[in-house]
Amino acid sequence: MQDQPLISLNIRNLFDAHVNKKTRPSPTELLGALKTEIGAFSKAFIIVDALDECSEDDNKRANLLDTLLSLPKNVKLLVTSRPLPTIQIDLEGIARLDIHADDKDVRMYVKGRIPREKRLARHVRKDPDLGETLVETIVKSAKGM
Repeated sequence: MQDQPLISLNIRNLFDAHVNKKTRPSPTELLGALKTEIGAFSKAFIIVDALDECSEDDNKRANLLDTLLSLPKNVKLLVTSRPLPTIQIDLEGIARLDIHADDKDVRMYVKGRIPREKRLARHVRKDPDLGETLVETIVKSAKGM
């Protein structure tokens, strides 16, 4: 939708209905607007990153998943998450690709980050062994995440 030259009348009306009253659209209104917008396309792609970080309080994560799975068939979903049992159960039967970080890649990433973190870089310059200890500790703790 970001490539469209104009904001749709649907979205404009929703905005206008709430801006003057200084209110926010309800989840039902937002879902209705999303479905209307999606209906204008033959395919729509939705990416949800870090689903595991969505709170389970008040069934927020379950409600989000139910909503996403209720979207029209022209919607293609990509959801990333750590492998939590509750999420695996909720998404049972849906295509899945497990990805694990290689220790070599984590090591390279952490080594590249240390110089960009000013406070950390200052300590590592004083004690290069500290840098290596940090890298190895993080690589060991990552366990493929």
